[in-house]
Amino acid sequence: MRRRRLRRIALVAVAGVVTTGLSGCGMTRGDSFDDNTTLSGKINSVLLDGSGDVTVRGRKGSAPLTLERRVDYKGDRPKKPTYRVENGVLVLGGCGKDCTAEYEVEVPEGTPVRGKVSGGTVKLSQVGAVRVTTGSGRIEMNGVTGAVEVVTGKGRITGRNIKGGPVRAQATDGTVHLTARTPVSATVRTDGGRINLRVPKGRYKVSVASEGGDTDVDMAHDPAARHGITLRSKDGDILLQDS
Repeated sequence: MRRRRLRRIALVAVAGVVTTGLSGCGMTRGDSFDDNTTLSGKINSVLLDGSGDVTVRGRKGSAPLTLERRVDYKGDRPKKPTYRVENGVLVLGGCGKDCTAEYEVEVPEGTPVRGKVSGGTVKLSQVGAVRVTTGSGRIEMNGVTGAVEVVTGKGRITGRNIKGGPVRAQATDGTVHLTARTPVSATVRTDGGRINLRVPKGRYKVSVASEGGDTDVDMAHDPAARHGITLRSKDGDILLQDS
């Protein structure tokens, strides 16, 4: 599904309903609506539990945090809430059959994010530890602080300015491109894509192998190093660099 940027609208206001189908041409009729709210209460973590694109941005300061949502559906308009704050956990859920809910959310910087999205792109910036799985869709990270564990069935994984670690990334059908800002331990596996990992200069235990591609390793293996790097690809090139 093509990503559509959510419109900024008045708080808790519904922007409207858009008819996207043409029944006369044999196409399925679909509708959508957008809304926006200010989050109240303390947010300690985020739980993903739906289907649709999700963007979570960590933010400094005490200004109100916002949540924007777009819902695409067929049939009756969904009436039940798709998100909630429960004991400090912001739950971003789905809306049932023939329905997807997309989110753009602001949370306090360093907030951990976990959960699963069955289909959709997940974008995370300036958040804490990440443990996320997508059935089909990209995972994009920037400025994550803490442990990272990400898995996608079909889609690429990218990450910039990763701090802390350790990092574990797995893509069944997609590339993995990660850059760490601080020395980290990393384990990356792909079945059908390239691996590109860049880490700061330092001492690392290194193990790299590809069954059907080339490997390019720009650092020495140090068996006594604190941090370890393991990269495996069944059918893709591997590039490991320090900076």
